[in-house]
Amino acid sequence: MVRTRVVPAVPVAMSAGDHLGIDLPGVRNARGVGGLRTVYGRIVKNGRVFRSAGLHRLGDEGPAALSALDITTVLDLRSGEEVRRAPDEVGAAEVVQLSLHDPLDPDGEATVDAAAATTSLRDIYLKIVRERGEALAAGVREVAVSDGAAWCIARSARTAPGC
Repeated sequence: MVRTRVVPAVPVAMSAGDHLGIDLPGVRNARGVGGLRTVYGRIVKNGRVFRSAGLHRLGDEGPAALSALDITTVLDLRSGEEVRRAPDEVGAAEVVQLSLHDPLDPDGEATVDAAAATTSLRDIYLKIVRERGEALAAGVREVAVSDGAAWCIARSARTAPGC
């Protein structure tokens, strides 16, 4: 395979799949990546990776709902300050903290928020990949070795490159 620096076209989604959204009590914009077509033409399997802004509003039935989805790993891509302000209640799932913030400013929100104010999502995603590639790779490894499904949480644009 030849590797180039060209970013491939955005994969086209299938008409069905958990990427269209799932119902999870207290969580807005919850969805998976199942049903999306990869740049290699394959279809991502439903029920393996989900994402949302956060899981801090799950309520009493939340941990059981995550368990029903077979969520065993939660990748928390938020800053330390975001985690302190809105801790997640995820039941028995293992939480792996992989902040996509600048390591020199781990509790700040400058990396993503400042970029979001002045650049496109594409530029934000490229910035995250370039500056936090090690954290992204660690997240991929966590998903690969997980016995069940994984859930990625982060504010704003961070779940797209992270999950």
